[in-house]
Amino acid sequence: MFDKGASFARTMHNRHAGQTLADTAKSIGANMLAEGVEEVTEELLYDVTKSTFNILSEFSGGTKVSAWDNILERYGQSFFGGMIGGGIFEATNAYHIARPKLEG
Repeated sequence: MFDKGASFARTMHNRHAGQTLADTAKSIGANMLAEGVEEVTEELLYDVTKSTFNILSEFSGGTKVSAWDNILERYGQSFFGGMIGGGIFEATNAYHIARPKLEG
């Protein structure tokens, strides 16, 4: 998932970087989506890891950690937080690419 999201964002960025405003908006949107998906995937892997730990703890009598609590809120926050961060990052890149054209 990480590689597919990053590859998609790179492809969109390379295709639209430094072109028209509409192309830049598409690049920013693609990066926002890719970052949102990446953040949700990280959260999912975190829950899977906690569940695996709980299974192993069951055999050894150890303590358990909470997994899968408030998934809607956590996954939603991860997705929208990733979208905001990805959009800001891509907009900054687009500005740096367009800056010489704007100044010259």
